[in-house]
Amino acid sequence: MDLLSPNRTQKPFTTVGVYLLLLWAVSVGLVGGLVVTASLASMSQFVWVALGSVAVSLCALMPGAMVEWLPKGAGQSSPASTVHSFLAGMVIRLFGTVALFALCRYHMAASPEQIAAMTLGWYCWLTVTEVVLLVRLVPSRHSCAVPVAVISDRSVDSRTQSMSDSSALTLN
Repeated sequence: MDLLSPNRTQKPFTTVGVYLLLLWAVSVGLVGGLVVTASLASMSQFVWVALGSVAVSLCALMPGAMVEWLPKGAGQSSPASTVHSFLAGMVIRLFGTVALFALCRYHMAASPEQIAAMTLGWYCWLTVTEVVLLVRLVPSRHSCAVPVAVISDRSVDSRTQSMSDSSALTLN
């Protein structure tokens, strides 16, 4: 599966959501076995924290996915809307993780340190996964807003010269 294929980069937030679910499922299997074997926490507590963490992660991808799926006037989302969607998602992720920790601490019998370790571990793993995948997908769509060939050296030189002339006039 090519992560950067043209079909996948049309909707990067949706693609990241699919990959995030796949990596989360593999991680639950691997880390869950370790948690139970080492008696760090009960499996049910681990699964509840894992489910809550992936739910928060998917909610954090919603602003970007909504921009991708809702009808657009021009046909493509702008780099600014992608950045705003990402930032909104990070705020959702932060508050959602804090709420998840508070909820788990209130309802689970595990120590606050165990709950904090599980919540923080999932937060770091899922955030890093999301950011790395978005970095691989989003720049392929918005790599350069203005083609380099449009800007010539002559136009840059003439603008620089006119700016230096106007600054010299204001100083005298």
